[in-house]
Amino acid sequence: MGATRQFILHKLLLLVLGNILSPCHAKVKSRQLAISEATSFKCQMTMSNTFYASGKYGQEVACIYQNDYIWPIDNFPSDLQQYYQADLLQGTLWIKIINARSKDARIVTTENTRYKILSSSPLQSSTNARASGTASTGVSPTLLNPASGKQTIFILRVSTTDSEPTYSLPALKRQIVGRTTTDTSPSIREQYSKCSFNQLNFVYADGQTVEINASVTAFATPAALVDAALQRLAALRRVSSVSTLATRMMIVLPPGTLGTPWLSNAGVNYWRSTYNDKWAMSLSAGMHEIGHNLGLLHSGEGTLDPDLSYGDKTGYMGYGQLSSTYPLKCFDGFKNWQLGWYASNALQIDDVSTPRRIAMVSFVDYDTAGRRPVLININNVYFLQFNRAKKFNKDTEEKRNMLTITRNDPSRSQSVAGLSVGEQYKVRNWQKMQQPLIIEVCSMSYDDNDPDRTDKLVVSIALGKSYCSLSLKK
Repeated sequence: MGATRQFILHKLLLLVLGNILSPCHAKVKSRQLAISEATSFKCQMTMSNTFYASGKYGQEVACIYQNDYIWPIDNFPSDLQQYYQADLLQGTLWIKIINARSKDARIVTTENTRYKILSSSPLQSSTNARASGTASTGVSPTLLNPASGKQTIFILRVSTTDSEPTYSLPALKRQIVGRTTTDTSPSIREQYSKCSFNQLNFVYADGQTVEINASVTAFATPAALVDAALQRLAALRRVSSVSTLATRMMIVLPPGTLGTPWLSNAGVNYWRSTYNDKWAMSLSAGMHEIGHNLGLLHSGEGTLDPDLSYGDKTGYMGYGQLSSTYPLKCFDGFKNWQLGWYASNALQIDDVSTPRRIAMVSFVDYDTAGRRPVLININNVYFLQFNRAKKFNKDTEEKRNMLTITRNDPSRSQSVAGLSVGEQYKVRNWQKMQQPLIIEVCSMSYDDNDPDRTDKLVVSIALGKSYCSLSLKK
C-alpha cells in the first residue's frame, strides 16, 4: 500500500512539475492532436517548389496552415487554380478546405471535399486584402512583401536516431550569414547585400539542433520530418509558433529521407525553406529558395515546358549548383524589377509608338548610374537589363555582357534573348498594331580590365524598324 501511494504521489508530482516548468508543452501537444484530427483547414494558398536531384522540379498548390505548416493539396481543382492564379502567385488567395484530412504533411482530399474563398487571411501576420479572381497574363511586377531592410535568419538543424546533417551548426552559420557581419567572403547574407546594394540585409537570429527520437525512414516524406522538428522546436522554445523566432528560417534535414531524391524546397511568400543535407551549403540553393520566400518564381528559358522551368542561368532563380562559393550572380531583369532595389533607376515604357534610343547602365553599376536607367520595363511584359559579368555578378552563367530580355509569363519569367551590338529581338504584331516591336543594341561600352568603370549600352526600342541612328531619348 505504501509503495502504491508513493508511486501515485510521484506521478502527481511529475504532472504538476510538468505543468509548471513547461506550460507550453501541453499546448503544443494539444495543438498536434487538433491538427491530426482536423477535417477542415483555413489556408493561405501558395506554391510549394521542390528541386529534385534529377534536375527537374516539382510545383504544387499548397496550404499554409496555422503559419508553421505548408502542405501540398492532393487533386486541387485545376479550374480554381486557373481562375485565381494571379492571387495564388501573389499570396493573396485564402481558402477554407472542408471535408479533408492531413497525412504525411499533405492535405488529402476526396470527392466530398469543398472549397470556400475567404475574404481575409487566416494568418495573423498576413495582409488583409480580398482575393480578386481576375485573369492575368503574367506575374505581378510588385511583390507582396518588401525585399528590403533587416531580416533575421534562424537555422534549424534536424537529426534523427540514425542520421544527422553532414555539417555542424557553426559551419552552416558561416555559409549562410558569414563569420561576422563584416565578413565579405561568399555567403547568402553577403550576396543578397551586394545584389541589393545593402538594401536587404540578413542577420543571424539563432540556431538549434533538434533531435527527433525516431529513424529518418519513419517519416513518409521529408515534409513530415520537418513538421515533427517544428513541433519539437516549439516545445523546446516554449512558443506557440516557431515563425516568431525569426523573419526567415532555414531547415537542414539529415540524409536518407524517403521519397523522390530532392535537393531543396520552399514556399512562395513564406518564411521558411528546407535543404537536403549538404545542399544547405549551396550558395545558389540558398539564394534560390529564399528568393521564393521573398515572392519570386522560377526563371525559365523561353518555353513553358515544366522540365525547363529552371532553364535561365543568368540569375539565381534558374538551376543551382552545390558549390558554397559559386556562382556569384544576382537575378534576371523581371526579378530585379519585382525586388525593387533599382527603382530609382527603373524606366517604364507603356507606349512604344514613339521611337526611343536609350542609354542604359549595367545594374552592377547602379551606384554610379546617375539618372540613367539600369532596368527598362516595356508594358509589364518585357524587361531589359545589361547583364554585365563583373564584381558580384561575375559568374552569371549565360548571356554574359549582353542586353538580356526577360518576358513576364503566367507562372514564371522567361529569358527570351541576349543581344550584342547590332543584334535584334522582334515581337511580331505588337499588341495587334500590325507592326513588330524591335529591340536592338546600338552600341556597348565595357572593359574587362577595369571593373570599376561604369559600363553602359545604347538600345533602340521602336515599332517597325530600328532607330539606332535616332538621337538619344528617354
